Amino acid sequence: MLAATDYRGADAGYAQLYYQLNMIMFWTAYTGWYQALAVAQANGLTAADIVPYAGYTADTREAAPAA
Repeated sequence: MLAATDYRGADAGYAQLYYQLNMIMFWTAYTGWYQALAVAQANGLTAADIVPYAGYTADTREAAPAA
């Protein structure tokens, strides 16, 4: 089992809808990270340089990283 299960009602289409919505969010974040990393590296930054900002972007409840 890769994820938790929960009941979404009698309409089986809802299960697929929720799955697809999660895949949209996952692939957007996954490819976005690699695109950001490529742009950062092209400008002389490393993954370590941008990780604090990636964490802040992923959870906006946190304070912005210190400069």
